[in-house]
Amino acid sequence: PLLGLIISLILISGFYSVGEITIKYFGLKEIIQNITKTKYQNILIGVNVSILVCFPIVLWVGKKSNSILLIFSYLIFFLGLLNIIKSYKKILNIKKKIKIKTSNIVELLVYLSIILYFLISAAPVTNADSIDYHLQIGKKIAENGVIPLSLNHFHSHLFGNGEVLIAIGILAGTEQLSSIVQFSGLLSILGIIRHNNKNKNDYSIYLLSSPILIFFISSIKPQFFFIASTAFVFALLLHTKFENNSLNFKKYTLSFLLLCIASQAKFSFMLSLGILGTYGIYDSLRNKIFLKTLPIFALIFFFTVFSTILWKNLYYQTHWLQLFINPFPVDDLGLNRFKNYLVNAGKSGNILLGIIFPDNLRDLTNSIGLAPFLIFILLRKIKKNLEPIFLILIFIILALTIGQPSSRFLFEPFVWILITLSKNDMYKYISNIFDKILKFQFILFLPAIIYGGIALFPGVISDALKDRVMEKNSNGYSFYKWSNRELDKLKYSGTVISLHRSISLLKENKFISKDFVYFTDIDKKIYSKYLKEIKNLNPKYIITPSYSITYAEKYFKNCNMILISKKKNVGRHASRKPFSQGSFYDGLIFQIDSKKMPECVLAKE
Repeated sequence: PLLGLIISLILISGFYSVGEITIKYFGLKEIIQNITKTKYQNILIGVNVSILVCFPIVLWVGKKSNSILLIFSYLIFFLGLLNIIKSYKKILNIKKKIKIKTSNIVELLVYLSIILYFLISAAPVTNADSIDYHLQIGKKIAENGVIPLSLNHFHSHLFGNGEVLIAIGILAGTEQLSSIVQFSGLLSILGIIRHNNKNKNDYSIYLLSSPILIFFISSIKPQFFFIASTAFVFALLLHTKFENNSLNFKKYTLSFLLLCIASQAKFSFMLSLGILGTYGIYDSLRNKIFLKTLPIFALIFFFTVFSTILWKNLYYQTHWLQLFINPFPVDDLGLNRFKNYLVNAGKSGNILLGIIFPDNLRDLTNSIGLAPFLIFILLRKIKKNLEPIFLILIFIILALTIGQPSSRFLFEPFVWILITLSKNDMYKYISNIFDKILKFQFILFLPAIIYGGIALFPGVISDALKDRVMEKNSNGYSFYKWSNRELDKLKYSGTVISLHRSISLLKENKFISKDFVYFTDIDKKIYSKYLKEIKNLNPKYIITPSYSITYAEKYFKNCNMILISKKKNVGRHASRKPFSQGSFYDGLIFQIDSKKMPECVLAKE
């Protein structure tokens, strides 16, 4: 695991080098330096350029794309080594460069938090969504060179270009690359809000006080990095003004490119593309260079957004217009249920309880905290902040009405609020009481950051420590450790039906996901194609925790289902949250006869 961390850091150095080369070659420094130092954005630019190159290769080259990705990972690794060798003196002198005023407790806390967040990002992958489908998709791309869409693994249909980054890391020998990339997004945002600002530490604390940062940065889920990308675009479009239209052209081109790349990482970023992209077009009209930018906008859109939609159109055999408003076709019964689940996941309960405040202490890292109320500070100078306020409110209204109103989704406009406050010198309008409340919130939250770093980071030191960290913090790790061992005893490497969601932990990576029990009724004829896929994959075994045994019995009891292995207390509902360790459960393995399908599954009508 320690070697994996070293490889990740060398790759990050390589992305930094790619960004540095890109900024220099295209003359982007002049447009970036008004909002941030380029050194804080090199990784952001480098990773986006890498995704821009690699994702179309995976989409269109097919099975040989993993060989190209392997070569690309070697190239990034080589650039990273060169960059480290070139910069080793600067790295050794970094202590001298970072001037921390020991008398300034706020500044000390900012740097301490940054170090702790890095430790969290460098730790083994334990995030639930990550070990469900993000890591699994990355593994399959690395293994086979194709995106592993499966009829019964509904979450695989949420694939995006961020999974290519996971695949590059796996091919290079590391799983942590993507989570460290998420951490680089934090550096990017801090680089913007701290730039030329005498209140930089105050704004940094406001950002770092948000509990959901632990969720974002401990995950390989490609979300926070792209929040940083759209934040960079927001700052570029709304807080830079150039008389020179060649600089404006570069500004609009870079902005539109980053927005389009982000939109293909996670479908929710289509909202960012719509809002900020429309503003960019409006601003280019205002600066009278719209006709010049239009062809490049069209080319970028075709190469990034439309090429993905075209690929999906060919795969799903559905109308391409439908794929502009949904990440997958919703005329399919199962996928429609899945889409409704995704949209409604955050719509229950009070918006304040669950987004601003946690539902309970166990869900602390699913909340943003109090800092979003800083939007009312912007309202004190409406004329000065009119355009940012308008875009922020449009985002929030659309997110709450047609999007997924969750803290993960609404963190983006919160970052935009902080950027506007910092760039428009609004600190003096923040009341002393509210400032102290936000800093007190940070102090209350600091133990959680410390716990995350201490609890998770030791997993990179040795295999034994990784095993211990994973067993305690990764849901399903003990269950799959036992299941993999039992399947090895059976000398079975075929497909299994897994009724535990953390399928990335399955050794052979051939599975039928538990998703079908939530989004289909395979015992009904209207869902026959899902059952047909299960039959075609010919699973001989079901692995299940005891709390999911009812699903196995409901659907496969008549398929000669026989219990062949059981372990008492094989695992527990593990969590990275100190207050969320659940009860123990048993592990069971059943043998079934898939040749009896579909008759043994279909309900008698």
